[in-house]
Amino acid sequence: MGQLALGLRSLLVKASVFFVMAALLAWALGGTLFPRPERVELGSVAFAGKEWHLRLSVGGDHPGEARFDLMSRSGDERPERFLGPFSDAAGIVVVGEGLYAAVRDLPIDTGRWTLVRVASDGTTTREPLADRLAVEQSLAELRAEASSPDGDR
Repeated sequence: MGQLALGLRSLLVKASVFFVMAALLAWALGGTLFPRPERVELGSVAFAGKEWHLRLSVGGDHPGEARFDLMSRSGDERPERFLGPFSDAAGIVVVGEGLYAAVRDLPIDTGRWTLVRVASDGTTTREPLADRLAVEQSLAELRAEASSPDGDR
């Protein structure tokens, strides 16, 4: 029985050394055993008592794909996903009592562009847009409306 215990102990030590060496090799090669997406928080705006921003995530469970999420945060809390994921996003504009975000739905090749309006109570409405040009034109109109003295929609 003593030889069985010694054999199991030896096997446990060898397995532990193997996993430690594998983790060190993965780290040395610039990888990881558990891939996480790289994230970038894009410019934020204040609306309805919260901070809103777009988050770009690349990698993780979707290697080689970029994904966008509309995030909101109250005070010092962690940001929470409000909408998403999306395959592309063009920006956030606040006009009057609404926050507007132009996003492209998944999947990447067939997703449609949409102008999402978030009301101050958190309800959303969606307006489909034809293409990226229509997105930029809509956002330009909203920015012009926001900068005008009577910028309410």
